[in-house]
Amino acid sequence: MPYITHGMYGTPENNAWKSIIQRCTNQRAHNYALYGGRGISVCVRWRKSFQAFYDDMGPKPSHLYCIDRIDNDGDYEPSNCRWTTVRQNTNNRRNTIRITYKGETRPLSEWADVLGVKYDLLFERICDQKWSPERAFETRTQKKRARISI
Repeated sequence: MPYITHGMYGTPENNAWKSIIQRCTNQRAHNYALYGGRGISVCVRWRKSFQAFYDDMGPKPSHLYCIDRIDNDGDYEPSNCRWTTVRQNTNNRRNTIRITYKGETRPLSEWADVLGVKYDLLFERICDQKWSPERAFETRTQKKRARISI
């Protein structure tokens, strides 16, 4: 089989492709245990050809985007991958805390944004103090008053 030159060596898309191949197939890759080590693989089409990967995924929308698997337990394949922002990718991790409040489920970091409350405060209330989402989200924060010494 002749070597096919795609002219995209070193591009962000090519680097993303090489990274997914490494983390899923190279047991010496630093993050192999989180991917190949737990059974995540790359579809044969992509494993054999960067051009196939690029044809399916297209260019990265910008430098702010990265490759993401929609189902974190699924493989790297066209139906399970997308370009997302780093924040979207972070919210799609296995260890992301998801909270259901008033029938809507979102990552805790999104609830913090929606409610205008600091993430750390919500995390402390829900994870450390074991408050219900209703109590954690609906309890107003009190501003500390300055003490005046006379």
